[in-house]
Formats: sequence, structure tokens, C-alpha cells
Amino acid sequence: MNYYDSMRYMDEVAKFGSVLGLESITELLKRLGNPQDRLQFVHIAGTNGKGSTAAYVANIMAVAGYRIGRYISPTIRCYCERIQITSKAKSSSVETIYITEEAVARHITRIADVCDEMALDGFPHPTPFEIETAMCFLEFIEQDCDLVVLEVGMGGRLDATNIIKNTRVATLTSISMDHMQFLGDTLAQIAYEKAGIVKEDCKVVSYKQQPEAMEVIESVCIEKEAELLITNFDAIQNINYGIDKTVFDFAIEKNNFQNCNTLKNLKIHLLGKMQVKNAAVAINTVLMLKNIGYEVTVESIYDGLDVTSWNGRFEKIHDNPTIILDGAHNEDAAYALLEALELYFPRQECIYVMGVLADKEYEKVLAITAEKAKSIYTITPKNARGLDAESLARCATHYCANVKVTSSVKEALQLAIEESDKGNKEKTPIIVFGSLSFHEEVYSVLK
Repeated sequence: MNYYDSMRYMDEVAKFGSVLGLESITELLKRLGNPQDRLQFVHIAGTNGKGSTAAYVANIMAVAGYRIGRYISPTIRCYCERIQITSKAKSSSVETIYITEEAVARHITRIADVCDEMALDGFPHPTPFEIETAMCFLEFIEQDCDLVVLEVGMGGRLDATNIIKNTRVATLTSISMDHMQFLGDTLAQIAYEKAGIVKEDCKVVSYKQQPEAMEVIESVCIEKEAELLITNFDAIQNINYGIDKTVFDFAIEKNNFQNCNTLKNLKIHLLGKMQVKNAAVAINTVLMLKNIGYEVTVESIYDGLDVTSWNGRFEKIHDNPTIILDGAHNEDAAYALLEALELYFPRQECIYVMGVLADKEYEKVLAITAEKAKSIYTITPKNARGLDAESLARCATHYCANVKVTSSVKEALQLAIEESDKGNKEKTPIIVFGSLSFHEEVYSVLK
């Protein structure tokens, strides 16, 4: 297969859907020689903040001199974005490359042959996510990665990524209600699924969760005899928020560096109060790696944080008018979005461009965020699970008087920009959010 053949193949196997469980991925990887057993991992699970936390960890470790593999989902810019290799570039910067189209075609050709053999032998056909997970392991072996920062797809315990054995640090980001039809309808049940990535005697770093979730995580760590570090958000001090960067101090709970108990004037460019907490979780993850033998300097933490960017997470993508792109699609993320809007635009209403997937908590998202909405333009994401703009608009009218259905991302942005320009000395900010699935269209339109 060439790259385009491999993409058609992935479209065809989409009919197998998304299935939790390790039976199929276990057999697939066994037939591929279990490449995952030759890699070392930081495994990251959680409802919100996985991507940004993973980005911080990957860049800090790359600045420290390690070659880092990173597996993410969903992607925004292109298919190859899901498998990345980050390493140190000149000075304090890093260089990130994506898997090549040639490598995608080569790996999928090999994996497809194995999938066919499995089907003939009576095994379930691997899902697209299982195929891509196998492909990432094969690529990271070829790229000679020192460490892989691996994001869970959904849940944790039964997620295909949980086939790994060599978890150096298991990191749990913010846990809240999401994917309830798969993970359970209580926070304790969801936390149990997320904490399923904790392995016997591994190191664990956790976001400071709600008590119901924290109790479950602590119990799992005791059972697995895994050392747990709960990130102390009180150790974050002297925060200075700006629309282009945030500066803060973070007190290190363990004396990891001689004569340095507090990291002062750390700088990040991911916006919002949540990102400071995610950065703290990432720092603790890196310090756990340092404690088990990885070489990490104070400078690599500063520089790794400073160079980190993460598309589509309260990202400022346009000036005059200011346009913010975010992926808020559940209750916790909606509260984080509202908090960020009140922080950066305290005296302004905002214009919303919104598109959602039908299986997300869009009514809750609207109920939480609508107080800052001057108007809402709805779109239909180009996704099989996308909620049509008309249905979203009907829901939005319960919370905002000025709601308009649009036929495309381009039309929605044009109308929003026109409204922003009308009659104000200070142009009204535009907030585009609801689902990551249409973000590439937003970038293309604004280009």
C-alpha cells in the first residue's frame, strides 16, 4: 500500500468502531513481536489536560537530551500528527517531527496483513485505534526513542495503550464526568478506569482530584504498591496571567535540586488557570523521572515549559479581533473555559462559534459558558458523530437571545468577525470551541 491506500484502509476498518478491551491488541502486538516491550513509557490518563501535560513532559525531557516519542489523539492538523518524535534542537529549543507518510504506509501494510491473519484465525478484527497504537510502537522502535509519552485514548484500564508493561511514571490529569456510557456514571467508577494504567511498583503523579476520585486513586496505588505524588496546587504562587504568557513560581515538594526548593518565574504560553496546574503536574512527572535515574536539570524544566505550545487549547490564533480556539466539550472543560474568559476578558462579552459532537455534554457546556456570550453562531462538525447546527442552535436559544445557524466554519467566522467590528472601540473577542474535530478548518479559513 502507498499512503493513500493506507488511508482508504483506515476508512474501511472504521466500521469496527471503538471497542474497549485488550484481547485484540494483545494478539495483534504478539504477532508483531511485542514492540512495546522494548520501550519505556510515561503513561497519561485523565478527562482533561492530557495533551498539554504530555506536551510539557515531552518538551522538558527533550530539552534534557532525550529522544521522545509521543502518541496523541485526536489530531487537528493532519493524520501524521498523532505520532511525533521530539528531540533537542539548537540552544534550548526542541524539534518535533511527525511520522512520514511513507512510514505510515509501510507500517499499515504490515499491520493489515496481520489483521487479516487474525480474522482468519477467528480473532476480532483490530479497531482503527488499536492499529494506530501498534503503528506508534513500531515507529518509536525505528526512531530509537529513549522514552515515550503515551496518551490514553479513552478510560485507561481497558484502553489499547494499557497493553504496555514498562511504565516508568503513570500520570493522572484532571478527572471528571465524560464517556459515561463506557466508563461508568459515577466519578468513582470513572476514576477506577483511569487509574487502571497504574502498574505494580511504578511511580504515580496525580492532579489533585475531587475527593471521590482521589480516594479511588489512593486505594489503587496502595494495592499496586505504587508510590503516589499528589500535586500540591498551594505550591503554585505569584501567578501573573497575560494573554501571551503566564509566569509563576512552583515550590518543589522534594529537594530534587541542590540549593533550589522553589522554581521561580517559570514561563508558559498555554493560556488559562488550568494550564498552570497542568504544568505543575508535568513538573512533578519529570521530577519522578529524575528520581528513578533520568538526568533532568533545572534549566531543562524552564526551557521545556517555555517552548511548549499546544494547538486548540485556549489558543490565541488571531489578533484584531482576538480569536481564541478551544476544545471545551464537557462540564469541567466548560468551567475552565468560563474561568479563562473571565480572567482575560473580565469586562467584555464574547462572540461564540460553536460546534459539538452529539454524544457530548453540549447542553451543560452551554449552560455554564453562556453568561459570557453576546451571540452564538452554530456549525455542524464534519464528523459522523457531529450534532447538526440546527439542533445545537435550538438548545443554545435557551441560554442566549442571539443565536444563528451557519452552513460552514467559513460563514460562521465571517459573520462573527463582522459582528466584532461593529461600532465598538474595542473589538469583541471571538471564541471558537466545542469540538477539536473542526479546528483544522478554522486554521485554514484564517490562513
